[in-house]
Amino acid sequence: MGIIKSLALLSLATVVAGDFEFNSTTVGGSLYFEVKLRKNSKPYKVQVDSNRPYSIFMHNDCKTTKCSLYWDKADTYDPSATGGIDTKLDFEDISTYDDKKLKGRWFSETLKLNSKKFPIHIGAAMEATETTGWQQAGVIGLGIGSGREDAKIAERLMATLTTPLITVQEGKTHKIKKDSTDEDKESRGSITFGKYNATSCGDFTWVDCSDRGSWTFKTTITIGEKQYEGKVVGFAIGQNTFASRYTIHAFHFAKYLDNESDFPKISFEFGGKTFEMNPKDYVSYSPGYGKHAAEIKNAPSYSNIDFALGSEFLQNYCVAFRADKEFKKLEIGLAVNHGRPAEDKKPDDDGKTPDKKPDDDGKTPDKKPDDDGKTPDKKPEDDGKTPDKKPEDDGKTPDKKPNEDGKTPDKQPNEDGKTHGGEGEKKSAAGYSTSIVVAIAFFALAFQ
Repeated sequence: MGIIKSLALLSLATVVAGDFEFNSTTVGGSLYFEVKLRKNSKPYKVQVDSNRPYSIFMHNDCKTTKCSLYWDKADTYDPSATGGIDTKLDFEDISTYDDKKLKGRWFSETLKLNSKKFPIHIGAAMEATETTGWQQAGVIGLGIGSGREDAKIAERLMATLTTPLITVQEGKTHKIKKDSTDEDKESRGSITFGKYNATSCGDFTWVDCSDRGSWTFKTTITIGEKQYEGKVVGFAIGQNTFASRYTIHAFHFAKYLDNESDFPKISFEFGGKTFEMNPKDYVSYSPGYGKHAAEIKNAPSYSNIDFALGSEFLQNYCVAFRADKEFKKLEIGLAVNHGRPAEDKKPDDDGKTPDKKPDDDGKTPDKKPDDDGKTPDKKPEDDGKTPDKKPEDDGKTPDKKPNEDGKTPDKQPNEDGKTHGGEGEKKSAAGYSTSIVVAIAFFALAFQ
């Protein structure tokens, strides 16, 4: 009875309540996930921001080039559709996070992530001094800095998860290369809220956050031959890497160079390991100038981050944010990013994804061979004749024996008329196994 009860509980424990994952697939786009608001059934695509402790949506009034480079593609926030309540309080993006000076008003909303709902105030941007590079409707701020409590979401969200953990796995970012004619390729990323069971990320290395007010850590950064000690490092998820304006950026990246290899390698220490970013990860070729340029941007004027690791780094490494139940011990994890496989194909055990299932000899024929190993172009007719071949005098087809019904199957049928080795057998076996598990589970539960 104890064994049966354990089997039943095991089968029921395969679904982890409270945790969920978003998969993002784009071509030349930024990592995103989807949320819904108060009354609106339409999902909004939003980017992730690990720095801001509040969320921003581009208001309908911002649907021009004055607010976003992608204003004609992104869905903008419409409070009349969502039921958002205008608080009449002015909103202004803090220059610590950006120099675009986004302004608007605070709206009272309900943020819906999967099955979770959170009352929240969001900043609705109605104007800006410069256009943003956001490709979606806005950003969900998962930062933990100071600010109005009714706008924060990270701690409340993580408290609802079985494990207070958020894991970000970005897809590949494709830079323009001098000798490359390839178009933008598909980029597959994911964001997991809660326990992480996927294989896209390797084993994580963890360090404590440098303070309880941000997802950052301190380390020594090496750029080329120059070292920068005690620098604050954060993340720019789904965006370009950025570096301190007047020290790191001006000295290393604000230039055009003849060759990609003329730019420096970047490395830093993290949890006793060395992580690197090479020129091929962050340098693009500029046809207009005939030179190479670094796609590493200036940090915002008042940023408290010296170096933010963006998509150029995160295409190769996953990042995770972890807290204890009291939200006092905060940690950052890094792991090798193996990439998320395409949804329409499953990798074989060797990691390769074939278009067809190989035979036992490793070859993939287009047709099934006959018993003699040959592949006929056509199946025998009902009258026992085979096109392009003459039947034997006894009415039999060469290399095969007819069944009693006169038909020539490739394999011997079961008593129920199904063919061994086909999909029917696999599905029946799966259904049979599933039935046993379900029966055991219900049997065990009935005797609890």
